[in-house]
Amino acid sequence: MKSATILMTIPKKRNDATTHTAVWAEGIYKLAKSLGYNVIAIRGKDTTYDNVTKAIEKYRPRVFIHVGHGCRSHINGQDQCIVTRKYSIDELSNMPFEKLDWLMNPVKLSGCGKDVCSLNNDVCMPLCFNETNVHLLKDTLVMTIACHSSSQLGRCAVAYGATAYMGYSDLLLFPVDGMRSQDEFGNFHVELMRNILLGDSVGDAYNKMMKMEDLYIRANKGVKWLALPSLWNHKCRELLGDANATIY
Repeated sequence: MKSATILMTIPKKRNDATTHTAVWAEGIYKLAKSLGYNVIAIRGKDTTYDNVTKAIEKYRPRVFIHVGHGCRSHINGQDQCIVTRKYSIDELSNMPFEKLDWLMNPVKLSGCGKDVCSLNNDVCMPLCFNETNVHLLKDTLVMTIACHSSSQLGRCAVAYGATAYMGYSDLLLFPVDGMRSQDEFGNFHVELMRNILLGDSVGDAYNKMMKMEDLYIRANKGVKWLALPSLWNHKCRELLGDANATIY
């Protein structure tokens, strides 16, 4: 059987959360390569809208994995959105104020400050300069390890024909400390991908990840900076689309 193609986007910026999430991504990359998959990785400053759009069109990946920043209507590369669902002026004009306010404040009430997702050209605003390209992920298993994106982009992806979409409806949280606790949070996602790559359905792999995380929360219930972010992620993670889908 011909090996499925996996496309990964791995931004990595200095003094940024992506210095840690890129470590997780490289773990997934090495795992997939060791299992014989055809893996294409776009890293660092190469994670641009044009590069990612062309790669999706060229390789037609069965699995698309993004590990980095995200917003409600975009996932973000090093300096710009790379997968987006653009809103037209007419759509924005006809939106109820509540939804418009929700879309245009991706980190409202998060306590993390207004610049947490700001990139060139204000790409976290729905008036994105780049055209919609999420429809190119039709028939793809999409795994996003990033804040916010399942809340809007994930639903759009599935509506456009993506087979499944795993992401977070709000912030993705993890601690960073000298014990490298952040790597344990990455291990949950590596394990998710391991089981998908070994043939589990996305739903079964997702449930195994949730159980693994639940055990971690219970084991660390007395350590707030470990248990609380894990519990938050547990509640904000979503699997959309066909839970019975497999990589083949």
